[in-house]
Amino acid sequence: MAVLGRYPVIYGGDPIVRLINWQQLKLAYQLPMIQVLVHLATRVSPDPVFLRLVLVAIAAAGACGMARLAEVTFGRRAGIYAGLLFASNHFLIYLGNSPYQEVLELTLLLWGLALIFGEASAARVAGYLLLAAACLTRYEAWCVVAAAAI
Repeated sequence: MAVLGRYPVIYGGDPIVRLINWQQLKLAYQLPMIQVLVHLATRVSPDPVFLRLVLVAIAAAGACGMARLAEVTFGRRAGIYAGLLFASNHFLIYLGNSPYQEVLELTLLLWGLALIFGEASAARVAGYLLLAAACLTRYEAWCVVAAAAI
């Protein structure tokens, strides 16, 4: 919140294109998931600050997803440290409040993997759906999904 108040300008070429073309769900070669998010958030409120708050919430959910995945894999203490390290990453702080695809992709992948590897079979379905959504965010997610399938 403090970063949004201090630095209200949205930087970068891709985020500006996404905001200007918020009505379109498909932009050139890019996968559509982040644009769908921009479209839905802009329909709720045309104020870019609202979209940035949604994106910050997604980044926070990504930190929680990292904590959960590390907890499932290495234990509770490792989960806490992993979540804190993820949340304090300057890359996440910088890109987490602009409509870049990376943070959404990481959030979907982390929660998808955490649900698949650590939960009961009913939650695994949600994990698979999150991984599928990540594949509609960035092409790199396809490699992670293929590795998780092995």
